[in-house]
Amino acid sequence: MKAKTKKWLGIGLAASPIPVLVLTLALYAISNLVFSSVAGGGNGGSELAVLIGNIVNVALGLIGFLATIGIIIGIPVGIILIVNSDRDPKTNKELVKEMKMNPHYNGDMKAAVERSEQSLKDNPHYNS
Repeated sequence: MKAKTKKWLGIGLAASPIPVLVLTLALYAISNLVFSSVAGGGNGGSELAVLIGNIVNVALGLIGFLATIGIIIGIPVGIILIVNSDRDPKTNKELVKEMKMNPHYNGDMKAAVERSEQSLKDNPHYNS
């Protein structure tokens, strides 16, 4: 994924759940007001209006639930995408190729890392 795409996706994931939740709550209140007045305020109003009102309330409840999940999951994922959008991580093939070029590598990755660290410690110009 390109850095620009990651950044905009991260902004969208981080910024959208809260306004969606607020909008859903506002629409829920408005729809309850409208459908209760159309249905006659509980005085035996139109069954169709009550049915439509219930369907709209269920749909808005599901959207609100998804927005809440978006707050829990979307905001952290969005922040991670924004932070990592500037980084260009190496692919696994590039890392393996680079490791094989390491003079301390003989097939055992852990041993190669230990030998590399030891050679750094043995270097008099290395400050640890």
